[in-house]
Amino acid sequence: MASKFSVTPPGLNECKTYEAFKRELSAWESITELPKVKRGNLVALSLPNQSKFGNDLRERVFEHLNPEELNSEEGLEKVIEFLDKELGKDAVEDVIEKWDQFDSCKRGAGQSLEDFVSDFELKWNRVKTTGTQLSDEVLTYMLMKRAGLSNLERMLVLSRVDMKNKKELYRNVKMNMANILGKCLKDKEESVPTIKLEPTYLAQHEEALAAAGYYKNKNFARDEKFKKSKQFKTRKDQGFDKSGRPVNPKGSDGRIMTCRACGS
Repeated sequence: MASKFSVTPPGLNECKTYEAFKRELSAWESITELPKVKRGNLVALSLPNQSKFGNDLRERVFEHLNPEELNSEEGLEKVIEFLDKELGKDAVEDVIEKWDQFDSCKRGAGQSLEDFVSDFELKWNRVKTTGTQLSDEVLTYMLMKRAGLSNLERMLVLSRVDMKNKKELYRNVKMNMANILGKCLKDKEESVPTIKLEPTYLAQHEEALAAAGYYKNKNFARDEKFKKSKQFKTRKDQGFDKSGRPVNPKGSDGRIMTCRACGS
């Protein structure tokens, strides 16, 4: 039979931030059946002496708190008060640090789209705990911008999103980024530098793609623009065929003239 005290308190080194440790500790406290008089000692003993948040924490807790304090029903509260003084930050410093981490979140070289989105949302959720809010429109723009999407990639994603549905804007953009671009956004060493679009998608969005400057034939836009220009019409009237190549002029009788020297 499993012990009713089998749920152990969270490990400080296993948490990314001290705030995350406190949240997990609060959750543990709400479900543990361990008597309150034993919780302070148990958490103090679980603290590491070598930690990314500070060294000798366990030793300093036992130096700062006497056995009577640790063995009381307020023992855990006193341990947390000590840790807050050692590891906690004031509110302004906490907001600035979390925002800096979120503001610098960008998709790195070789990072998958899925990993980037997970990291982006993790850091944004930390910012939200400080009371900071951003609209879905701004958050969506930041997601696409920091994922490194080009103008064409953004257009492909947004073409499938109902922009009027602002409540679902972020979720829908994130979903379509994964569906449309998830396999394309890879490290340049592992993929071609351009997006390969499916023929069906090209057919459905040909006009929108053309408006963004994308053509199935890279020379199509240039040729079409030239054929509509006055220069093309003038050259055609002055002795050029439909493809723009020069031809011999016509004589007064309407027949094409030949060269006297070579006969061509």
